[in-house]
Amino acid sequence: GDIKVLREPFEQNCSSERCRDIANIIDGHIRLLDKEYSGIKNSYEPLIVNIMSYIEDSIGCDVKVSQIASAFNYSEKYIGQYFKKHTGMTIIEYINSKRLDNAEKMLVTTTASVTEISSLSGFNNVAYFNRLFKSRYGITPREYRVKYR
Repeated sequence: GDIKVLREPFEQNCSSERCRDIANIIDGHIRLLDKEYSGIKNSYEPLIVNIMSYIEDSIGCDVKVSQIASAFNYSEKYIGQYFKKHTGMTIIEYINSKRLDNAEKMLVTTTASVTEISSLSGFNNVAYFNRLFKSRYGITPREYRVKYR
């Protein structure tokens, strides 16, 4: 159906040799994309990979499980259970992990204050950020900055 509509004008304007060349270029790009992305989270189901990408794309925002569920047209309960089953962590744990990764990089590479980094990483509460950071790294964000800068 749709392919035929696209194919006919293309075939009318291109020689078969040109069509083969274009097909080879497209095939090459598909192979490169497949090679580039084949190692990324390939052990996860496609829905999990999409959820992870959605979270990573909105990591600086106050992303909520309800927004994720809505974006993928599932209930919060279902998507939460599905994510936990396939990753071993809750969506909130994953979000916080990504936010802490982001904050850790900023502590070492920027001069932004801990409060600014907390906010830029998507944490609304700097005390909560400090508590999670210390729990993960064993030291406060300020101590981490001094130690690894």
